[in-house]
Amino acid sequence: MAAYSVIASNWFPSMERGLFNSLILSGIAVGAMISGFSAGALCSSSILGGWPSVYYLYGGLGLVQCVCVQVFLYESPKVHPGITDKEKNYILYYQEADLNKKRPPTPWKDITRSVPVYAMTFAMFGAYWATSHLLSVHPIFLSTMLHFSLEESGFIVSLTFIIQIMISFSTSFASDCLSRKNLVGVDKLRKGINFLGNYNLHSLFQSLTFI
Repeated sequence: MAAYSVIASNWFPSMERGLFNSLILSGIAVGAMISGFSAGALCSSSILGGWPSVYYLYGGLGLVQCVCVQVFLYESPKVHPGITDKEKNYILYYQEADLNKKRPPTPWKDITRSVPVYAMTFAMFGAYWATSHLLSVHPIFLSTMLHFSLEESGFIVSLTFIIQIMISFSTSFASDCLSRKNLVGVDKLRKGINFLGNYNLHSLFQSLTFI
């Protein structure tokens, strides 16, 4: 994730970063959605022994992805051999505009003492924990307690990621529009979207305890 953030800042102009970040990060949800649909069917089949086929398939796809990243991914437009001059100049023009803005030094002491920073850290930890729960524990609950089949459990889990993709693209598109028109500052925009995303996720999980 850390390497992705650096590459994204090198390739995307700041005013378009919201939508393109969502496009890249949605790959996680797309992968979970596809694996949810297919894993149940693979486990129920006789292909490569049933459930081991899931590890063979997605482990192999992971290796293919690593090769593609090594071959096709470049750190910045300056070193990409296949980019056109028009595309490179467009990206670098807006990067230069961002770099020319005077930025104050990073207030590390204030960050370590900031209550909002810790609040955001715990909120993001909860969000990633919820994602891990949906991928690992939730299918077990569906099959053992609610007696869903493997195919049905995979389908239900995949639905959550379909909704995540839809919300991610809609909010990022709205965010870029508001930022491009200078209707809302970037700071308030990022805080507001993070608050809505984490608050809704945590409140919905909390509501499950009352059902």
